[in-house]
Amino acid sequence: MLRAVDLVFMHDPRGETFTRITRGDGVVLGLPSYSRKYRVPHDLAHAAVERSLELSGGIFGCIEAGGVFDNMTVLQGKPRHDARARSQRILKAASGSIAVAESGRRAASRGGTSPATALRRCAGGLGSDSGGTVSLR
Repeated sequence: MLRAVDLVFMHDPRGETFTRITRGDGVVLGLPSYSRKYRVPHDLAHAAVERSLELSGGIFGCIEAGGVFDNMTVLQGKPRHDARARSQRILKAASGSIAVAESGRRAASRGGTSPATALRRCAGGLGSDSGGTVSLR
């Protein structure tokens, strides 16, 4: 679950969303998102759905466990010596769970209620500051 990661969602200069992820091991990762299609950013919807459904094998559960997707960058800290191999094992093992998380994300983004309402219902711990960032802890 998303208890050992700190997620901060913010707008980047291009108008896209950037997620700063602090893992329990102290490594800080950056995850760009390409999310102009929906009102709620893609990765924020993932976080809310995965938290609500307690999907430990979703996108952010994988990141918490040491998974690193190709578009991510290490912003701070030192990954383990075997980080690449470990990440590949984690992502391969979680491919089915990631597909479930993506289906849930799509439902939250396109469901009968507005995406923002769906996310508010399932995210519980969302907060916002005046700078346009959203944090999930």
